[in-house]
Amino acid sequence: MSALSITRGDDFSAIFTVTDQSAAVNLTGFTVTATVTWIGGSIDATVSTVDLTLGKVRVSLSDVQTAQIPLGRGAEMRFRWTSSGGETRSVRVEIEAKP
Repeated sequence: MSALSITRGDDFSAIFTVTDQSAAVNLTGFTVTATVTWIGGSIDATVSTVDLTLGKVRVSLSDVQTAQIPLGRGAEMRFRWTSSGGETRSVRVEIEAKP
């Protein structure tokens, strides 16, 4: 799997589709979060809905947030979706932070 490329110091925004075995996950009724983590730090991304029935969400990071991500491939973005009953599923994506 290739890494998600983010340029440090630039705003970042992308639409992601959550899938399970190639089919979109219906996220209606779920709370979706995204966090970027690395050794020694983390930041919460802004998640907004695009089309929950098709598993589509927009994830955004400000220029100030992307500037905190260490250069190279030492960070990852973890998406979590939690049902109203408390069941949580997640997926992670490696990040390559470029200057």
